Amino acid sequence: MKKNILLKVISEQNIEDEKDTTEVYTDGTIQKKNGCFYIIYKDTRYYENGESIKTILKIKEDKITIIRNEVLQTYIEIEEDKRNIGSYTSTYGNFLVGIMGKKIEIRYEDEDEQNILSIVFEYDLDIDYKHLSFHRIELKIEK
Repeated sequence: MKKNILLKVISEQNIEDEKDTTEVYTDGTIQKKNGCFYIIYKDTRYYENGESIKTILKIKEDKITIIRNEVLQTYIEIEEDKRNIGSYTSTYGNFLVGIMGKKIEIRYEDEDEQNILSIVFEYDLDIDYKHLSFHRIELKIEK
């Protein structure tokens, strides 16, 4: 069953010695389907022609997949202690990136793990094995 939620997204990005942190509240939905949670929301940090970018998070215990199919096309998978290859499109062009998962932490409201309270995940991005940036994303589902 799809539920409407209020989502607080705290995003930290470190590139070399520069740290950028943003905090955004946005509406979204959450749904459990085929053993995975799906959180869908408009990421208001990114705008194209006045529109925010739709972000889909597919969440399993050991893997987070980030999908954006609009102007900022993204497909990356984060798994702890594993390097995956993903794609990222920005105003600078299309890139294949390496994603080294650092941490995935999911807190549930109940013992049967039917309702997520928060998610924290961390990963490094690289291009051709050259470190580009560190990312920490925290999502809190507000009641």
